[in-house]
Amino acid sequence: MVTVELAIGFLAVVAMLVLVVSVAAAGLARSSVCQAVREAAREASVGGDAHAAAARASDSSVDLAVSRAGRWVTVRGQAPVAGPGGGLGATARCEATTLVEQAVP
Repeated sequence: MVTVELAIGFLAVVAMLVLVVSVAAAGLARSSVCQAVREAAREASVGGDAHAAAARASDSSVDLAVSRAGRWVTVRGQAPVAGPGGGLGATARCEATTLVEQAVP
């Protein structure tokens, strides 16, 4: 009887551990993507290469999309989440918008 209770308890503990690790991995991935997107937006706002700035700021491969609308530059980025959440197809996304510095009066 005790063995069955321990087995069920062990499964519950393992499930909670996997959940905690997944949430932590997703948070770290989003933080990394947001840092890369902010660096890319800053670089794009001064007329530089946004993709090179994102590559320098992030360890992972961040997929960037840079768009310009008048005086504004918007950078959107996404990267797959590593760990248990990545196996489920989880993706971390972030967006940053900044003013083009040459357009500032």
